[in-house]
Amino acid sequence: MNYPYLIPGMQGDPASFVANTTLMLGSISKPLDARTLVTVNYASIIPADTLTNYSFRVRPGGEPQLSIEASVLDLTKTILTFYVDGGIAGQSYEVLVGAMLLSGAVRSDLLTVDVMGDGCGCHALAVPTYPSGNVSGDGSVIVNTAPRFFVSASFPVNPNVLDRWYDTTTANIYDYVSDGLDTFWELSGSGGGGGGGSGGANIVTIQPIFPDGTTSLFTMTATSRPVTVTTANTLFVSVDGVWQEPVVQYQASGNQLQFTQAPSADAIIFIAWFAPPGSV
Repeated sequence: MNYPYLIPGMQGDPASFVANTTLMLGSISKPLDARTLVTVNYASIIPADTLTNYSFRVRPGGEPQLSIEASVLDLTKTILTFYVDGGIAGQSYEVLVGAMLLSGAVRSDLLTVDVMGDGCGCHALAVPTYPSGNVSGDGSVIVNTAPRFFVSASFPVNPNVLDRWYDTTTANIYDYVSDGLDTFWELSGSGGGGGGGSGGANIVTIQPIFPDGTTSLFTMTATSRPVTVTTANTLFVSVDGVWQEPVVQYQASGNQLQFTQAPSADAIIFIAWFAPPGSV
């Protein structure tokens, strides 16, 4: 029987390309749920040469990502085959096929992969269901398909829950977690970086603020997580070495700090936040 629609996980129509001087292989349209075989023939390149190594680069990123699988170079070292799988419906991807030749030359050939959208007849995946034990008390469910590992001196932009980050400045490792209401970077383990044990509050140093003599309202930031102060009593605020009295000399909510009287322009201000357990 011939099915009029694509079956999830089925094989897409194979696509063959010949590497040439333009470095443009062409394009394919891949059904969302299909795994498509691609062949690239390097036998016609001028001057004639063979491959010694190869690589792939897919852009843009995003989840679920287009993946390159089961790549194989034939015995003649001139024909490369691989499978293209996954991707986001309606997204167009650029696959750069890098090749190192026996002569030492390097080339990068561009293949465009268009993942077919909702009109392709693809099978619609059902919304996942969870047993009662897998849902938090407030009803929230967080699903992450591909945790990532970042290495940088500043916290990554647009992280996902379960991502991990190695801070090259402090040599600390952080996990991106959620408490059901907020998401933030949490120090992995109990050592270093100003984090505390899981049983009590953690001391977070607020980034310096710079008064001008007239401003009394300031926005607080921290290097590893959003600042979400619930009461002024969780802050220790020092102005020129003198601890300020909460509520009387300052108020705080969220990431906002409001002084009753604007600090002088030459004042040195230090702020420490006693963040709730589970924070960095």
